Amino acid sequence: MTRRPHQWVLVVFYSLLLWFASLGQIKLVELSIDLRMPLIAPFLVMAMASFGVMIPSAPGFIGTFHLSVQYAYLFYGIGKEEGLSAAILWHASFFFPTLILGLLSFLLLHVSPSALVSRAKKPQD
Repeated sequence: MTRRPHQWVLVVFYSLLLWFASLGQIKLVELSIDLRMPLIAPFLVMAMASFGVMIPSAPGFIGTFHLSVQYAYLFYGIGKEEGLSAAILWHASFFFPTLILGLLSFLLLHVSPSALVSRAKKPQD
C-alpha cells in the first residue's frame, strides 16, 4: 500500500468519475428512448446490474445483465419491453466502443493474433 495520501485521493477521484460516467450513460439511454425516470433511477439500475453480473452466466453477461436491468425498470413501472430495450442499448453503448477501441489498438500497435497466441504458449520464466 502507498503511504502517499494524494495517490488515494486520485484513486477515489477516478473511481467516482467512472461510476458517475456510467450513471450518466444510463441516464442518456433513458432519455434516448423517452423514459421519464426520476434522477435517482440510474442508481437503482446500476445496483441491479451489478448484482446481475455477479450471477454466473454466458460470456459477456448476456441474459443476467439484461434481466436484472429489466427488473430495475419494472420497479419504476416501466414495461418489460422498454426495460429490456434500455438494457440492450446500455450494454451496446459500452460494449461496441470498447470493441472498436480494442481493434483500433491492435491495428495501431501492429499486434497480430498469431503473435498473441505464440506469446501465450511460451512458458513463464
